[in-house]
Amino acid sequence: TTKQMLQLVHDLAAERDEARERVRQLEAAANGATPSDEIEELRNRNAALAVENANMFVLKEEISALKAQLAEAQEKLQGNAQEELQGNAQWKAQERAQERAQAKAPARTSRTGTTLA
Repeated sequence: TTKQMLQLVHDLAAERDEARERVRQLEAAANGATPSDEIEELRNRNAALAVENANMFVLKEEISALKAQLAEAQEKLQGNAQEELQGNAQWKAQERAQERAQAKAPARTSRTGTTLA
């Protein structure tokens, strides 16, 4: 869900910040010496976290867009359902009016005496 994704983004950002601090500490301890394997590993992990964080942001935006599309589609469906119900009600009313009109009209007879519709 969106809440889980936001929590994951928050957790990843915290991990990134911790990794940056650890890199800073290690670099300070090394005093200009070549970075150790641990520093390089932390830099790589930090880069991976940055990519993952960016992906999460993209997913969050896509989810928002999809939610908007879903809401729009639901509104259209509700509108179409209302129109269909109104159309059915009008059709039924017309049908009843025709039945009443036919019931009120006197029966016509032909010259031979048979009843005409």
